[in-house]
Amino acid sequence: VDAEGQIVYFLYKPTLSGRGIGTLHLWPDGRLQMARSRLSGARAAFEESLDGKILWSTPVEPDYEVHHDTQRMPDGKVIILVSDDWTPQGSTRKIRGDRIVVLDRQSLEETWSWSTKDHFNLIDGGRTWGNAAFFNEADNCMYFSARLLSRVTRIDYDTGEIVYNMGMDSPSGEVAFGDGFFSYQHAPEMLPNGNLLVFDNGNLRFPAHSRGVEIAFDDPAAPTNAEIVWTHWLHDEFGHPVFSQSGSDIDELPNGNRLMSAARVGMVFEVTLDHHLVWLLRVRVGEKPMVIYRAQRVPSLIVDAPGDRDGDWDLDVLDFAGLQLAYSRERQDAISFADSLSDFDHDGDFDMDDVSSFALWMSGPGDDEAE
Repeated sequence: VDAEGQIVYFLYKPTLSGRGIGTLHLWPDGRLQMARSRLSGARAAFEESLDGKILWSTPVEPDYEVHHDTQRMPDGKVIILVSDDWTPQGSTRKIRGDRIVVLDRQSLEETWSWSTKDHFNLIDGGRTWGNAAFFNEADNCMYFSARLLSRVTRIDYDTGEIVYNMGMDSPSGEVAFGDGFFSYQHAPEMLPNGNLLVFDNGNLRFPAHSRGVEIAFDDPAAPTNAEIVWTHWLHDEFGHPVFSQSGSDIDELPNGNRLMSAARVGMVFEVTLDHHLVWLLRVRVGEKPMVIYRAQRVPSLIVDAPGDRDGDWDLDVLDFAGLQLAYSRERQDAISFADSLSDFDHDGDFDMDDVSSFALWMSGPGDDEAE
């Protein structure tokens, strides 16, 4: 929707399971990346064009049960959050945690993996219900949000070791700091200043009330403590407290304001740092609020499409031929815009990987999602 709340674009993805799209990103290269159900009902990660054509998806085998989140690495690899294997606990009970997987887009091979069952103490509760996983290039760490533990974990990407667990105190004593900062949280986001934004759903608060918090650390490299340096309690335009028991999001905008979505009440807010409400969107079906898992502000739906070498906003055989010419000619200097848009794997040159990716872009698996 635009700033006036008018629909300017719409994409519908029906599923047999009735479960719709989870996280959704529109990347600068014009691709939509989302976690959603296949037609068969199994959850997967997809990259699609704006017209809904499937350009890439996680493989059917092995069975990655992708849920809640999928992100990108700086090198173009894909992060997926998947359910882990069932783990026996006692004689009659089994529990299931989460696993973060990094996939090579070309080979579909796992290049990195991290499992809660290998790093969390089961005494704290084995069902983590992870809802976010993202990589922060500034500190070379992966971040993971465990909703049911009210915990955010920072993981050293090179070693796989936990840098800290932050959030609700736990029986294991493995949570270093942050008790009371948030509960049943969603959508943690690292800021350029090293602070962390988190949507605090507030399920364990009485009375229930949701808020956004910004958290600062005593030592960004090796934190031993933290404090909340900004809090915004959600209220509607009439001043009534807003509570969203699940979903929801918070982002920092280029102008410094914060965009917050309250999923269960179908509301998206833009607020200033001094808590002035400058924009509010209500999304309803009749009088019933529509659930909004997350919201993202984008400058435009018009983007520079990779591979569109002739600039006609259409990917066709002429662009494919142009890419082949670029691939074959000898280069003495770095590729530049707009040729750089055709460097699909972002390695600074044109090779067969780029040609294969472009061919997949043009053809794709098909709109029928054949499995």
